[in-house]
Amino acid sequence: MILPEIKHILELRNISYTPPKVDLKQKENTDSLILNNISFGIEHGEIFGITGESGSGKTTLGRIICGLINQTSGEKVFFGEKFYGIHPDRSIQFLFQNYSASHDPSQKNRDALKEVFALKQPNSNFDEFAKRLLHKVKLNENVLELFPYELSGGQQQRLALAKILALNPKLIILDEPFASQDVTAQHELIDLLLDLNRTEKLTIICISHDLFILRKLCSRIMIMNHGQIVEILRSDELFTNPKRDYTKLLVRSFV
Repeated sequence: MILPEIKHILELRNISYTPPKVDLKQKENTDSLILNNISFGIEHGEIFGITGESGSGKTTLGRIICGLINQTSGEKVFFGEKFYGIHPDRSIQFLFQNYSASHDPSQKNRDALKEVFALKQPNSNFDEFAKRLLHKVKLNENVLELFPYELSGGQQQRLALAKILALNPKLIILDEPFASQDVTAQHELIDLLLDLNRTEKLTIICISHDLFILRKLCSRIMIMNHGQIVEILRSDELFTNPKRDYTKLLVRSFV
């Protein structure tokens, strides 16, 4: 039996999110709608950008996709199958902006990587596994004997990316991966992500406020404002042919 080809590996259908009430006495109408009826699809092997001002809902959307928080309404579909929360085989992974959010600072990097190794490759040789993984993210093996604080910000991020790749994801979500990095580190990360996209057939969602970087990295870019989609356009149209007034204002602030 030949299965039909699935164009979109990820589909979001009418996703909305209202944060839960902290105070049980709080009235329903005082809840703030963070995401409002978000629908779009991502193609296999695509690098898809999401941008917007602070508070636009872009990070919340990324967290919902990977299951760190759950939508209030709407559906998530991955490879044609609906899922809720974290995907059952953890094929969707989230790279935090802050490395310490996903790593115990008292652990050497070797121990942190071994934890992932035990989950996915228990019958393999760890040293060979680590060498292969670090090579993918262009890190030297000596980082394994160091603590997180002994690494540069760029090295920390690459190690976090290595831990994610160890889980064999089909989709990774990057939250502001270029923040607090110098220009050289930014360009190195762009090259690394493009290389992983090509060699590992990895689909990537990149959440960033930096339009110049998204234009260079992504094939399509989604503009968000106040929890809604403003427009989705090809990266080469971002600065030359934006359709919506809000997008034009956003672009104007960068040029």
